[in-house]
Amino acid sequence: MIKQNNEKAQVFWLGFAFGTVSASALIYFLGTKKGRKSLQNIIDFSENLEENLIKIINKDKKVLNEKKEHKTIAPIEKISLIINEIKRISNNA
Repeated sequence: MIKQNNEKAQVFWLGFAFGTVSASALIYFLGTKKGRKSLQNIIDFSENLEENLIKIINKDKKVLNEKKEHKTIAPIEKISLIINEIKRISNNA
């Protein structure tokens, strides 16, 4: 009996926390100018996600092939190249 009541309380607080976070995010994205701009950027990026990823992958392959001719690339450098390309494409979109 005690275990069942404790489990119900945990589920309640988990749902309460999730609802609070969701409501806060909704208020931010729809209630502020900065939030609406962020939401619009996310929507624009997601609409062209497939095209953006293809561009990123092709660019990454090209850069990696060029770098392989000169030296090997560290994994951190690969990640930074991908992140920079994502930023560049999302700013152009």
